[in-house]
Amino acid sequence: MRPGQYAYRSQASGALAHTGLDRVLFSRNRRIVDDVIAAIHEGRSPILLAECKDHLEYFAEQLRGFVRHLVVLQGGMTAART
Repeated sequence: MRPGQYAYRSQASGALAHTGLDRVLFSRNRRIVDDVIAAIHEGRSPILLAECKDHLEYFAEQLRGFVRHLVVLQGGMTAART
């Protein structure tokens, strides 16, 4: 794959997914990560709230290398509803 392309394993089928909606969601999530990193570089301490565990795990993984202290608080919700 070229840089900027991505793939993930679908929870339902295990197959690689490349749909238009997936690209939109990836783009949105990437913008969120970029905004959080920009806030960190400005000396701020952002709080990022996510409803689903899948999103929480994604954001935590993406931000791990950019912050000194990463605190993840997780409730009892199930994986993202589709």
